[in-house]
Amino acid sequence: MIKKLGWIALLVILCTLTLSDIYSGMSEPDILQPTHPTFMSVFILIGDLLNIIACITIVLRKYIFNPRFWQVALACQITLFILVHYYEFTAGGYSTNDMLTLSTISFWTALVLFLPLLKCSFDKSIAKNTTHLSQG
Repeated sequence: MIKKLGWIALLVILCTLTLSDIYSGMSEPDILQPTHPTFMSVFILIGDLLNIIACITIVLRKYIFNPRFWQVALACQITLFILVHYYEFTAGGYSTNDMLTLSTISFWTALVLFLPLLKCSFDKSIAKNTTHLSQG
């Protein structure tokens, strides 16, 4: 029960952060917009939504995709994480020490936020309990 409450709390945090990111993307002035290309923002949004879906499947214990799908989603999220930090660093405005500090804090935060993808990717019980979409 306590584990389920932890996953529910993480789900609420993920939903709040995703909604906040969408709102800030719509309302911030251009000077404060991210330095990465727009297509990366779309992929980040898709990755965030997949992360939310992974957390929902853990809470409901209704796994709809096999672990291989979640491993690909996790690899994409990690790649996007690295690319976003690369674009932030190459855009200027940060010293190397600032970027190392920012990257370290971001890494540990991302590790916590990617827990649903990690669990869906490497939990052996999920492979046995996967429900295919055609089975309903």
